[in-house]
Amino acid sequence: MNKVDRRFFIAIDVRKLSFFIINVLFFGNALSQPCSLTDPVPFGLAPPAPQRAFIYCRQNDVPFGIQPSTVGQLYTFEVAPFNGSARKKKGGPLAGNGNTLSVAASMRSAQDAGVYQVTTTKAGCVESKDTSFYAFYGSIDNLSITAWGSNAVTFRWAICGPKPAVTYQYAVTTKKYPSALVAADLTTTTDTFATKTGLTNNTVYYIHVRVLEIIWEGAPVDFYFNGCSDFQWERTMFTACSGAATVGTLTPVNAVACQGGTASFTATGGASYSWYKDTTLTPIAGANSATYSPSAAAQYRAYVTNPSSCSGMIKSGTLTLTSLATGTFSGGGSYFSGDTVRLGISNSSPNQTYKILKNGTEVFSIEGIGSDEFSSEDTMWYKFAITSASQAGHYTVRISNPYCSAIDFGTADVFFITGVTVCPGTNSTSFSFLSSGNNTNFQWQVDPNTGTFVNVTGGIYSGVTTKTLTITNAQATMYGYKYRCVCTGGSPTVTSSPRTLRFGVTWLGGAAGNPTNWNTGANWSCNVIPDTNVDVIIPVTSNQLIITNNVNCHSVLVNPGATLRVNTGFKLTLSGQ
Repeated sequence: MNKVDRRFFIAIDVRKLSFFIINVLFFGNALSQPCSLTDPVPFGLAPPAPQRAFIYCRQNDVPFGIQPSTVGQLYTFEVAPFNGSARKKKGGPLAGNGNTLSVAASMRSAQDAGVYQVTTTKAGCVESKDTSFYAFYGSIDNLSITAWGSNAVTFRWAICGPKPAVTYQYAVTTKKYPSALVAADLTTTTDTFATKTGLTNNTVYYIHVRVLEIIWEGAPVDFYFNGCSDFQWERTMFTACSGAATVGTLTPVNAVACQGGTASFTATGGASYSWYKDTTLTPIAGANSATYSPSAAAQYRAYVTNPSSCSGMIKSGTLTLTSLATGTFSGGGSYFSGDTVRLGISNSSPNQTYKILKNGTEVFSIEGIGSDEFSSEDTMWYKFAITSASQAGHYTVRISNPYCSAIDFGTADVFFITGVTVCPGTNSTSFSFLSSGNNTNFQWQVDPNTGTFVNVTGGIYSGVTTKTLTITNAQATMYGYKYRCVCTGGSPTVTSSPRTLRFGVTWLGGAAGNPTNWNTGANWSCNVIPDTNVDVIIPVTSNQLIITNNVNCHSVLVNPGATLRVNTGFKLTLSGQ
């Protein structure tokens, strides 16, 4: 399977503090242009066609994607749950690249069952196209008693699919294990609730419920994922009573905890309580209060003893687990004024929030778009045009969700510069214009210390009509030359800020025979003796620089703790200060 290059481009103008999308691949200038769209084709969803209905059980992964995607189209992944809750976005918009696009999805509980849909559009299109499939749930969640007493019981469970597609089977019997059930014990329904009357007072009963079959578009759905071909029974128990009974509550009905943490369920309506896990009929040791805080994903039931002598596992709650997954943070570097800084977060996860911090303060926030084992190059971009040193700093990413403590990961250092410093005469250097515009033509210009910019031509220059200008073996006499790029062919024309060329060397000292002498090339980085066009840096070193004759340089920076000694009768002349 080819890796997927998904790109979700977002930019921010930090001067106006407003966000805007800048990727011209995604968005056109008008929405009325004629266009055509390629239908999204789901991958991993084999026949039976045309039903496109599949059954997943608890803790199954859900293949959710298309293959192939179309370059120039955008794809959004969403789920509409069967229980009527709001549509949930699972990823996107992702840019098609001709290969597979998919997002991470899992069937943690009945809440994740629903219609999984991929919608595609592209720049300039008003219309959109979509494909979808039905993900039915093969397990039973939240089996709970909703009314009891008067020798009767009413119970319900979470929806597994739209009515009447799913047929459920249930039994209210004194038989403890489903394997003992016979046809006479069983009743079928397409509802998610049932009532049983005529029970015997003070008798222990067991409620057994499972999915029996799913019929979609007139045909049985028999395509299962990850071993979900045998529908499991879910069960609970109670003691029938003839008097009136208070049902009580269990809150929350569904809980989520961070991996390694806990969530709390609280029951009401009983004189005493004990707690059970899944279908086990052995109480959890020590769990005897109205509140229980488990840490494992499971179905939890509160067994209550009612003041009117009724007792049983009245309510059931589902605990699912989540965690935080760090991605990869990239970007950083040295930028000139007007450059577009690009900081990328790849391998993001849905249901997580990603906050980019600068020196510990939040500057940007976005939700994860998701990725899976087939895709490791999904990248969300934070882009901004840098205009001042206040935007430079140490950038990190903080991830969070509603259930887990935030985690920081990644580093990217952004530097604001006005020029570059190189060794004179021996090295090549380059200037690039990192623009977010849609210009296609580039022309570099130079101001050779005259106050006027002229177009750069050949000679020691290359790349004069590209985004990157390279200067080969620049001479120290070019100190202070300023370069800029004029970008046309788009709207608007963009001119970069000037980039200043400087030359510099660092004192090393220690040359054989002359370890402290200014005029010994081996005592300097680049093996170059500085002159009026070269900046000098003096670091802390045991080889103290001692000037014993008249010397010149452009400027001198003496680092804290370093020393520079000029002997009597001699002088150091600075041409730039």
